[in-house]
Amino acid sequence: MKTIYLSFKVGRGGHFHNPGHITFLGEFDFQELINRCGNDLMLIDTTWDEETYEEVPLPENEWTMVDTGSNIILEGKSEIEAKTGVLDFDGDYDKAYTVSLDEVWRDDDWNALRKAFEDDWSKSMSPELRAAIIDHFDDLQETES
Repeated sequence: MKTIYLSFKVGRGGHFHNPGHITFLGEFDFQELINRCGNDLMLIDTTWDEETYEEVPLPENEWTMVDTGSNIILEGKSEIEAKTGVLDFDGDYDKAYTVSLDEVWRDDDWNALRKAFEDDWSKSMSPELRAAIIDHFDDLQETES
């Protein structure tokens, strides 16, 4: 069975535009999430060698992903190239993250999935994700169009 990756955004939203609002972004892995944030992130995997006047590769554990303010968002090649992870831009409410479907356990994540389902995203969701949402919520039914 193939792993289903789900990406979410934490920001402002809801009826009162409160911070901490979780929105489902779609079925894609962490690498796609990083690509979608490409204008706000930069990979640092080399450094300038003053002796040779050349760009040289950094060890994999020293790779970093930084935001436009030079804040370190991710550290290490394995974290940067992972299929799941978190892009935490402010340590509070501005972040995006990717988990696999079997890792979804928080009510906020399930509620974001339900909202997307009810807002007619279900047509673009995989059958496995639609079934998981319907199974999680007893009162939810899929309608055929």
